[in-house]
This record gives sequence, C-alpha cells and structure tokens, in this order.
Amino acid sequence: VYIHECEPGFQVASTGIACTVCGVGTANANDTSSQTACQPCDAGTEPDPERISCVACSPGWVSSTGGACTICASGSAPSADHSECVKCAPGMYTPAAGEPKCLSCGPGSVSAEGASQCTVCEPGKYANTTAWTCDACGDGTIAPGSATTECQSCLAGKFMNASGARECLDCTRGYFCIQGSSAPLPCPAGTRKDPDLTVMSSPDQCIDCPEGTFCPVGSDEAKECSAGTYISNSWLLARVRMSLR
Repeated sequence: VYIHECEPGFQVASTGIACTVCGVGTANANDTSSQTACQPCDAGTEPDPERISCVACSPGWVSSTGGACTICASGSAPSADHSECVKCAPGMYTPAAGEPKCLSCGPGSVSAEGASQCTVCEPGKYANTTAWTCDACGDGTIAPGSATTECQSCLAGKFMNASGARECLDCTRGYFCIQGSSAPLPCPAGTRKDPDLTVMSSPDQCIDCPEGTFCPVGSDEAKECSAGTYISNSWLLARVRMSLR
C-alpha cells in the first residue's frame, strides 16, 4: 500500500510505503495535500525540533539555505540576512562568540579587521581613524597620555624635535619657540634674549643689544666690544636686516 501523506515533520520515503523524518535543515508542515516532501529552510533559519517549521537562528548565529544554525566566532557577527558570519571591520570588534553585532572601539583605541578586542594607543601616539592604527605624533606635537585621539601642539615657549613624544621641551636660552615648534629659533643678530622672560615665544620678544656691545645670532647675553673697537648703529641695523631676510 502506497502512502500519500505523512505526519508533520516527516515525508514519504523513496519506496513510497513508509514515512521518514525530515533531514537536517529541512521541515514539512504537511498542511496541504500537495506538500509531501520536506522543504529546505531559508538562510538564517533552521528546523524546529519537530521538523515541522523553520525558525530564525538565535542572535549571533547563522545558517545557509537548508543548513543548521552555527555560532559566529569572536571577531565576527552575522550578516544582515543571517546567512553567514562577517568579519568585523577595522575599528570594530566582538569580544566573544555569538555576539549579535560588532561593537565600535572606544576613543583613542583601534583594531584591525576581524578583531576580538581593541588596542588602546600608548602615550606618544594617537588613534588614526582612517587607517585604524596607533601612529606616532609628529614633530612639534605630543600625546602626554594614553587613548589620545588627536596630538597636541607644543605651547608657545616650548618645542619637540622628535616624533612619538609625551612632553615638549623648554625653548633654548637665546632662542624663541612659537606654538607647535619643532625646533628653537634663534634671536636675530643684533638682538638677544629678554632677561625678564623665562621662555620666549616670538621674535618680537628678542631685545636690542645695548650700545658698545654686539650679539651674534642666538645670543643669550650681549658681548662687550674689545678695547679699541666699537660697533656703529648703522652696522648693527644692517646685521639685523640681513638676519631677518
């Protein structure tokens, strides 16, 4: 006797004389007389325990058409249709398996594609959110602490002549340093450091040397002319103009 219809969750065997349970990834509601074979479940779903209907995969799990749901590993998350696990993009992560979506790294931290954790940028570096790498701060800038999102320019009166620095250096005596200086700049010839200032941040703060003295470029103090010599104002003015060219 041939069987034409089976209970839900079963289908007619190839012999036509028995019912067999639906296989992995298939189900059969048998709610119509024309449906005698088990049907594959859509991507992102799997059969319920009775193989009667297809149910959505749990959050963080995926399946292909006709397949069973499997968990996504750390560093990945389900695609929009839950058909496959997709690696987290740079700057994102999942700390454990079965996460429903990738999480964004916190400020001052980065990650590569498929990361299970983010890396906090160390002092002297900042988080480059284009390449998602920790890059060293350039000359004239610093990152004093960790998790820096943007390098800080050295304040006026300070400088930094190396990359990856945590703090700026005081300007050299006889020199001035504008904001963001990568190197001290000398006072022009004919001028010297203002003794009333601890640090200088502008060439305007360099003061003229007194009469009877001379000041080479970058002078901290004026030097007296030797006995029997003198310096004229016209020569001094010419030297200043030459140094400012």
